[in-house]
Amino acid sequence: MNLSELNGESPEFTWIEQHAAVIEHFTKMMGYLPEKPKDFYNQYDIAMYENARWTEEKLGKSIVWAHNGHTAKTNLLPQVYDEIAGQHRRSSIF
Repeated sequence: MNLSELNGESPEFTWIEQHAAVIEHFTKMMGYLPEKPKDFYNQYDIAMYENARWTEEKLGKSIVWAHNGHTAKTNLLPQVYDEIAGQHRRSSIF
């Protein structure tokens, strides 16, 4: 494959774009530590939700394997998280 084949429509470009998004999430999260741990954890759950959403949009029905604390309908640790991945998932339509 040559570079000109990597346009915004190709499957390869879609995966490259997603990998870049994952790297962006990680670097954004790490920028919050150690001064703002709550922001770190919030960004972690947003990234988890966005990755699950992307997977379902691109590949169809998916299984998400995560700790109950991230996938619950209600936030069990509001002092740590503003909103958890499960709440992001339920508040959006995809």
